[in-house]
Amino acid sequence: MEAAPGLVDPAWTLYTVVPDTVEFWQAALSRVHVRLRYEREPGGWQRRQLWS
Repeated sequence: MEAAPGLVDPAWTLYTVVPDTVEFWQAALSRVHVRLRYEREPGGWQRRQLWS
């Protein structure tokens, strides 16, 4: 039997994640790191800088 790329094993479980908040941390060699938080609001995503 040939494997079909769109075929998913029926034993697998599929989850959908819809985040309200996401944080990113970007390191720098200078140790001046950047930390950002994105929050879902009615008009879209709002970006806030937490640390730099």
